[in-house]
Amino acid sequence: MSETQQEENAMSGLQTRKVGIKFGALAAPIAEQLEQQGSRLRSPDVTLVQDWADAIARLSIAGILTEAETHRARGRIMKRLDVVDAEVNS
Repeated sequence: MSETQQEENAMSGLQTRKVGIKFGALAAPIAEQLEQQGSRLRSPDVTLVQDWADAIARLSIAGILTEAETHRARGRIMKRLDVVDAEVNS
C-alpha cells in the first residue's frame, strides 16, 4: 500500500489489515479467501485482482513465466491491495 493510501486511511480512521492469500490454479477465489478472514478489498476491485492472479497462473503453467517471475508477480499484486475489515463501508 502506498504512503498516500496509508495517510488517507489514518485520516478516515480506517485500519488496513494484513491477510494471507493463496495463489494458483487450484486456490479458492480471492474474494472467498478474504471473506473467510473477515476482510474485503477497498481497492483495486477484487474482480480485477482475480483476473491478474488467473493470468499469472496461466502464464506460469504455460512455462512463459519462471517460478521466480511468478513469485515476484504475485508479490506485486499483494503490494497493490488495500484490505479493510468487511464491515467497513466504502
